Amino acid sequence: MMYERGYSKEQIQELFNVIDWVIQLPSALNDDFLNAVYAIEEDKKMPYINTAERVGLEKGEQIGFKEVAKRAVKKAAKRAKLWLYANS
Repeated sequence: MMYERGYSKEQIQELFNVIDWVIQLPSALNDDFLNAVYAIEEDKKMPYINTAERVGLEKGEQIGFKEVAKRAVKKAAKRAKLWLYANS
């Protein structure tokens, strides 16, 4: 609705940031709210989060994946050592 009334993408994003900062929705309502926002995003080709936030999330995901992979490799190496020790 705001988009149709002439508000800029930046103004809408700022308003969403303020609302998100001020109001903590219960998780069930938060899911509904995000689904509605994502539907609007898709329709208007307008991201809900700003570029810096999106880049930060992507970097966080990459770091998280690397950490999980490191832990998995360490666990596998430890299991292999234990197996070799037990079977030697």
